Amino acid sequence: MMKNKTMENKKLIPIIIVLVLVAGGVGYFVVNQQTVSPPTPVACTLEAKLCPDGSSVGRTGPNCEFTECPPSPTPTLSVVLENISPSSGPIGTEVIIRGSGFASTNNDIRFMHPKRTLNGYLNRISSSDGKTLRFNLPDILGACPLSQLKENEVCPDIGLSLPTGDIKIYVVNMNGVSNNVTFTVY
Repeated sequence: MMKNKTMENKKLIPIIIVLVLVAGGVGYFVVNQQTVSPPTPVACTLEAKLCPDGSSVGRTGPNCEFTECPPSPTPTLSVVLENISPSSGPIGTEVIIRGSGFASTNNDIRFMHPKRTLNGYLNRISSSDGKTLRFNLPDILGACPLSQLKENEVCPDIGLSLPTGDIKIYVVNMNGVSNNVTFTVY
């Protein structure tokens, strides 16, 4: 009879082990369900951020941070100055500007002196290839970029003297306004 009881005890051990494992698994599951709560909804204010391109973005995410603005396109110049030759000279010097985006006619050369608030212009310069402008350095400049005048606009008929020193030179035409190159007038 003792042998039978030992036999029965041996059969109960695996059942007890299974029951303990099941009870432990159920307990673990119940405890974790109680500690993991559903995320609390976040309500962001309805503010908007104005982006450099003119669009706007709102707040989002768990911290209500503004979303990123779309990337701003890099402006491309339609008129580009690559170089000027020579880079200095007196009134009357023949100057050659190389670049791109020059119109076949009506290119205005803007002369800007750092100490003057008024720009002067050499008007109606032609380009035979859209890449080269040739002119002689003038002593008197016009007051307006004629290529930019609208219908019925008039440019004052005044002459501005070209000062000596470092001058920033731009090209203005129907394609836009270029970057600048420096020319030294002596």
